[in-house]
Amino acid sequence: MGEWVERRWQGNPSGQVKRERESGTYRVWSPDLLINLDKRLTKTTYDALVDATDALRRAQLSVRSQGLESLARLLLRSESLASSYIEGLTVGSRRLLSTEFDNDDRDHVAREILGNIEAVEGAVELASKTAVISKPDLLAVHVQLMSRSPSPDWGGVMRTSQNWVGGNPYNPFGADYVPPPPDDVSHLMEDLTTYLNSEVDHPVMQAAIAHAQLETIHPFGDGNGRVGRALIHMVLTRRGLATSPVVPISLALSANVDRYVTGLVDFREGHLDEWVEYFAAATSWSAERMVRIGEDLSMREQRWIAMAGNPRAHSTELKVLRDLGGHPILNTVTVSDRFGVSNEAARKALMGLEQAGILRQFTTRSRNRVWGAVEVFKLLDELQQEVHTPSTVSSGSKSDDDSGMAL
Repeated sequence: MGEWVERRWQGNPSGQVKRERESGTYRVWSPDLLINLDKRLTKTTYDALVDATDALRRAQLSVRSQGLESLARLLLRSESLASSYIEGLTVGSRRLLSTEFDNDDRDHVAREILGNIEAVEGAVELASKTAVISKPDLLAVHVQLMSRSPSPDWGGVMRTSQNWVGGNPYNPFGADYVPPPPDDVSHLMEDLTTYLNSEVDHPVMQAAIAHAQLETIHPFGDGNGRVGRALIHMVLTRRGLATSPVVPISLALSANVDRYVTGLVDFREGHLDEWVEYFAAATSWSAERMVRIGEDLSMREQRWIAMAGNPRAHSTELKVLRDLGGHPILNTVTVSDRFGVSNEAARKALMGLEQAGILRQFTTRSRNRVWGAVEVFKLLDELQQEVHTPSTVSSGSKSDDDSGMAL
């Protein structure tokens, strides 16, 4: 899969700290082109790919049969929360949804996760409309991801200097991983896009390889992991195995971040079989979890309808209830705009659902009132808590895709 190449690092003689002034040798990883990759797999791994395919198809059929309008948004949020969690970006669901509803710029962590939601959504939409995924397409996903970050100008810009993962911010000595030098990034990305548009390999295998290769190249100054996981959905969408809603694969990957990182190391070190088998198992689990989430939301929706007194068909109340999993924070303006009803009809619907115990009013003022479905917040939080190891990432921290990175 490649080799380590020794390089010379020249420190800054006028640096303020010793590490900044330090010079010496370090090793960068020079990966093979994907066209040269040995893709032989064991029968066990091939069987895992078949199982993953079957699980994805069952999940898509199940979701379509449930006909839930709000499930797609719920799954998209779960995927993006889990993908961000892997990078140390964590918020509670109410905090995230409140930032989304208010379009509040003050909560930087929540804003970055919203950027991730938009990036995954855009990646899937792009892959569903084009037969060919190009390098500009990948850059566009990165632009969307970074648009809400503290460094939006980094969006869509491939790095021109050496970066690394782990270690210290001044030099690559002691880093956990040093990706290819910047001069190699462009042709490695061209090779990656060529592979993305092939159809020789099994779709789940292709998603595993493409994701791991982008992580290996580490082409961006920030956001590599999150773009890499969005790329998984682009591949599965393009190959017809997953449409809307997204399969929350990051939920499985985030369940044990150390194991996930070990899998990426396996890929770099030439243990393709181990990485693909692990990824296929994660895909199967995620597809099965997607079915359970849909069933859970369907049962909650039916219970809400009963609590509301079985509102008549086409009523504003029923429309709100069937949209609640995707939009659990509401006011009269959002309901009026979304369903084309008057503000008075929206207000009566929201107050009626509050009286039924489905919504809770978040404001005490008589005007500009806001309601929320606390049960949806709890569902999102439970999805994350179910799989996450508590000690993996401290809440509210950011270890990000490129800790210890020089630009």
